[in-house]
Formats: sequence, C-alpha cells, structure tokens
Amino acid sequence: MKELLHIEKRLTTGPYGDGVALNYNFNQFINGMAEILSSTSNHKLNDMLETSNNLGRVALSGTCMMSAILCEKDSSHSTISNLIEQTINGINKKAYEEITLKTNQPLALINSNSSVKEQESVLGIIKKRFEENMGESGVPLVLQLSPVTINEQNNIEESIKLLSYYLPHLTDDVLSMIAAILPIGNPVESAFISPTPLLIYINPQMFSNRLDLADAILHESLHHKLLTIRLTKRLLRPGYDDFTGLSVPIPWGATKYRVFSIGRTIAAAHVYIHLTLLHIKALLQQNETQGIPSDIEIKKRLIIRYQRANYLIETLSMRHYRHEFGADGLEFIEWMREIFHEISDLKVMQEILEENKALSHI
Repeated sequence: MKELLHIEKRLTTGPYGDGVALNYNFNQFINGMAEILSSTSNHKLNDMLETSNNLGRVALSGTCMMSAILCEKDSSHSTISNLIEQTINGINKKAYEEITLKTNQPLALINSNSSVKEQESVLGIIKKRFEENMGESGVPLVLQLSPVTINEQNNIEESIKLLSYYLPHLTDDVLSMIAAILPIGNPVESAFISPTPLLIYINPQMFSNRLDLADAILHESLHHKLLTIRLTKRLLRPGYDDFTGLSVPIPWGATKYRVFSIGRTIAAAHVYIHLTLLHIKALLQQNETQGIPSDIEIKKRLIIRYQRANYLIETLSMRHYRHEFGADGLEFIEWMREIFHEISDLKVMQEILEENKALSHI
C-alpha cells in the first residue's frame, strides 16, 4: 500500500499535480481577466466573483475564459460586452437551487426548477454553452436538465465518500477545484466543458452505482484540472489547433473509425492513469466497502482503463507526434509515462495482467 500512496502523492504534487497551486493560478487568471473586463464595462466583475453563488461563479469564470479567447481572435468589443451583459442578467434570474453537499470540500448540487424559464437564467446560459460546445465538437444535442431527488443527493455524497476512502489526497485535490455538479439527462453520461469551468455534468442514471459515480466525478474533475494546467503550461505548440493538427486513431468506442485530437488524447491519457489507480484501490479494498461491483467486475473495469492509458501514453510518446507539443507538453507526457510505469510495476497489477493474459488464451 506504500507504493500506492507514493503514486497518489506523485499525482497531487509538483507542477502538474499540485491542485492547490493550480487552483491559485486559475483564480489569478480569472481575477485578472475580470479586472480587465471591468475596466471596459459598467460592472465590477471581481466583486461579483466574490459575492456570487457557485453557479454564478461558474458562469462568470466561463465568461472570463471565453473573453480571453475572443480577445486573442481580435473579436469586436460589442461581442465581449454582450457576453458580459447576458451573464450578469442571467445571474440575477434564478431557476434553480443549490444544495450544499456533505463533503470535505465545499461543493454544490444544482437542482433545476422548471417553474421558472430556465433559458432566461444563468442555468439557461450554461445550457446554451454546453450545447454550443458539443455542437462544435460534432455532437449536436439538446441538454436535458434533471431535477434531483433526496435519494440521488445521498448517492452522490456516498460516492464522494467512497472516492475519498480510496484516494483521500487525490479527492481533496480535484474536488477543491470544483464548485458544483449539474445533473443532466440522456444521452450524456458525464461531461466537462471549458466554457463552464468549475462545473461537472453527471447523468442520474449513474447515481445507483457508487463506483460508476465515483469514477465519473473523478474523470470530469480531472478535465478541469488539466484546464488549469494548460493556463500556465505550454503543453501544445504555438498555433496548435484541434481541427488542423494531427489526430490519434482510437480503437474503442461506438464507431469503427474514431480519432482524437492531440489535445483530447492528452486529456484522456491523464484521466485513465488516475482511473486505473482508483480501480486498483477498489479491488484491494473491495471487502471493506459495500454496494460496489464484485472483484471480477472491478478487474474487468481495471483492465479496460489500464489498457487505454497504456495505448494513449505509448501513442503520445511516438516521434510522429512530438512536433505537436510545446516544451512543457513533452515534460508532461514524460511525467505521465513515469507514473504509469510505476503503476504497471505494482505487484497487484502484474498479477492481474498475467491472469488476464492466461484467460485470453483459454
């Protein structure tokens, strides 16, 4: 178990793991952008960031992120002004309640209220951003908001407790960066998008399985953590673009031929390393917890996550892709590679791989 603790601490320390430092960098960036935007508008956005509730902070932080991108693209002043006005108007209209979850970290569960016109509220703004982002990614859909039951709230709290039981340092690290969870309907199981930072989206269909839900919460929180890394680290080359850069073939998923951009491949590798560690802990401590799958099912899940992490890291390490990275990106890939090799060298992982290899020949 000492080896597992060492790996967990490696994932939560240093320039790519220290969530406290990364969160500080994120807040500095958002506050700096808010100050710039305040000087060109009639609103004190810094004060609003301090006084807004969790979902208001999500919307304002997203507005700062989006405005930074618009400035880089030399968009018109009116475009940014309209974005700010829509955000502020939305914050002043409530179509939801925030339920404070019983966790070690301050975290809100957003419960939508269909009696109020959601499209006019901050919830409507977030819904629109989600749909636009998915559309740009080639997945057009209408986001269905899902009201929360007391039972579902309890399931989320229990899953976070489970996550914290398995990976206490990592759970505190990633959840310290998240402000809220928004329950959503089909067809999405879980999601994170950069125009709504600090917020993760989870489908209540996952709430009945504690390990599934813990997996999803960790998965999406890690996407926000990578966003904070990319604010201060040059992971990708100057001028990199998801749509024109090299792509990586993905041998799993619903479609026969699927590709990820380099940016998405980095994000997926980062996630699957962590999820592999989560399932190793779940397997080793399976007898100490209730309401999670059998050890056979956990092993199956573990092998999938391990193999995906292995494929993604090995692919990113190929010479063919090196020119897509910035200097920090090469260092980041090496950091992930070292940690993954430590996971691979664990006795429990070696035993599972040997067992899986033997079964594949039966």
